Amino acid sequence: AKCHSFHGTHVSSTAVAPTGNNGITGVFPGADLMAIKIGYSIDPNCDFLPGDLPQAIRYAAGLENDSGQLPPRKADIISMSLGGPDVSAALQNAINAARQAGVILVAAAGNGGSTPDETVPQYPAASTGVIAVAATDLRREPAYYSQSYAQIDIAAPGGDATTDENLDGFSDAIVAAIGVLQGGSFQNGFGGLQGSSMATPHVAAGLALMRMIDPGLTPAEVDGLLANGQLTTDIGPAGKDNQTGHGLMSLPKMVQAAIDTAGGAAVTPPPPSIFVTPNRLDFGDVLNSITLQAEKTGSGTLSVSSVTGTGTGLSGGGSWLSVNDSGADASGLGTYQFVLDRSSLGVGTFEANVSFNLSDATSVDVPVSVFNRDTNATGSSSAIFLIFEVKGNNEVFTEAVQTANANGLGNLIAQAGLEEGTYRVIFGTDMDNDGFICDQGELCGTYPPSSTNFEGEFEIDQNLVGLQFITESASPAGLSSFDGTPIPAQMPIAINKSKTAEQKSVAP
Repeated sequence: AKCHSFHGTHVSSTAVAPTGNNGITGVFPGADLMAIKIGYSIDPNCDFLPGDLPQAIRYAAGLENDSGQLPPRKADIISMSLGGPDVSAALQNAINAARQAGVILVAAAGNGGSTPDETVPQYPAASTGVIAVAATDLRREPAYYSQSYAQIDIAAPGGDATTDENLDGFSDAIVAAIGVLQGGSFQNGFGGLQGSSMATPHVAAGLALMRMIDPGLTPAEVDGLLANGQLTTDIGPAGKDNQTGHGLMSLPKMVQAAIDTAGGAAVTPPPPSIFVTPNRLDFGDVLNSITLQAEKTGSGTLSVSSVTGTGTGLSGGGSWLSVNDSGADASGLGTYQFVLDRSSLGVGTFEANVSFNLSDATSVDVPVSVFNRDTNATGSSSAIFLIFEVKGNNEVFTEAVQTANANGLGNLIAQAGLEEGTYRVIFGTDMDNDGFICDQGELCGTYPPSSTNFEGEFEIDQNLVGLQFITESASPAGLSSFDGTPIPAQMPIAINKSKTAEQKSVAP
C-alpha cells in the first residue's frame, strides 16, 4: 500500500472532476479521459520500472504502435505529468507524429528547483512540439521547486505543501482526489500535492476546453496564441522568461482565444463577463501585498467603472488596505495591487469585501481576510493534539498514546514514553470541539512530513520515557488535509513527567 501515491488520480481529477457534491471541480468538468499508465512500482522498496513513453504517445494519438491496438477515439490533448533528463529519437519522433495527427502535447517542466538540476531541461517537456508547464504558488510566483530553462512555455498553479500562507488550516498544496488507506482498504478521499505535475493538468484541461470550443484548433495555432500572450498573464519579467515562459495560464483568455479562432462558426459567443483572479484576498499573517488580475471574456463591451471596499476605505487615506490600479487599462482591465498596512490593525482576524463595480451596474465581489498575530504570545493556535501510532505485524498503524497541549503552538508537549517499534505522529487541532482532529479547516499534519496519506514513519530502537516535543510552526512541511474519516482526539490531559532515561526533542 505504501507504493500508492495516487499521482495519476490526483492529476486526472484536477483536470476533469465533474461538478456536483464531490468536494472538488476540475478545470474542464466531465471531459472525456483516456488513462494510460506509464510504468509501475515493484518490490517492497517501491522501485520504479519505467514504461515506453513513445509507444504510449503513439497509442493515445491513434497511431500505429507496438501493442497492435488503437483507442476507440484518439486524444485531443496528451497531458504528461512525468519526465526526466534523458531524451531519445524515438520520443521526438512520436511527438512529431502526434502533432501531425493534430494532437496537442503538454508536459511537466520538473521539480528540481533549488537543486543543482534546476536549469537542466526535462523531457518530454523540453522536447520540440511539447508545451512545458512550470509551477506557481499561492502568491502567483514561481514555486520554489519549479525548474527554470529556456524551453518552458507557460506556468500554472502547482501548489506549495510546505506553507499555509493564508492560514486556512490547509497547506497551500493543490487539493484533488486520492485514495485514503483505512482499515486495510482504500477509500475515496482528497489530498494535497505539489509539483509541476499538478500544474500540467490545469493547462491541459484549459487546452481541452479550447479544443471543444474550436474543434479545428491546431497545435501550431496554440503555439502562436501562446507566443502572442493570448493565453496567459505575464507574471515574471516582461516577455518570455525561463521560469514562467509566456506567463501564468488565464482560463478566461484561453476561452476567448478559442472563440476568436472559431470565428463564431462553431459556437455562439457568450455575453461579456469579467473574471477576477485570485477570487479572494487572503493575506494570512505573512503577506502584505497581493496582485489581482481583472480580465474579460465573451462578446460585447463591459468594463470596470470603480473599485470600492466595505470596511476598508479604499478611496481614503489611512486605511489598512489600499489599491494601486496603475496596471489597469482605460476599461479597468489588467493588474491591481492591493497593499496591506498591518501597523494600523490590532491583534486578531479582520475581514472586508472589495467590489469591482462594472459598467452594467453589477459587481464582482472579492472577500478579504487578514490575521495579525500577537508576537508577544507564547501560543498561537488552538490546543494541539499529538497521536502516536505504532505499526503492528499486519503493517497497520494503531494508536499507542495520545497527548495534548491546551496552549497551542510554540509550547512544550511532554508525554510518558514509547516502547521500541515503528511509529508515526499525527497532530492537529480540534477547533470545533467535536472530538476529532483533521476535520476540514483544522490544522493537520504528520511527522515525519508526508503530503498525502500520512505515510511517513520512524523507528525507535529502545524504550523511551519523558519525550518532549516543541510545536514550532503553523505551516509544517507535512501539513496535509483531506475529507476522509477524521481522527478521534481526546480532551487535553495532565501528563506527569518522569525522569528520563533518554530525552529527545522533535519539531514537527
